[in-house]
Amino acid sequence: MNAVFDPFFTTKKRGDGTGLGLSIASSIVRNHGGEIALTSTHGKGTTVTMSWPSDTQMQVEHA
Repeated sequence: MNAVFDPFFTTKKRGDGTGLGLSIASSIVRNHGGEIALTSTHGKGTTVTMSWPSDTQMQVEHA
């Protein structure tokens, strides 16, 4: 499941997507001090959770 963050990884057939979506999203989230996580259940679906530190957390870390 960690491969989903790799550039150009896709489960779609050739020509139906570039496989860049989660790679780009992951880079943006992490570059802004956040975290991204996946949970997946076969046949049920996948949940992508993104979180960022609050302003007060950022002020303490940069002090």
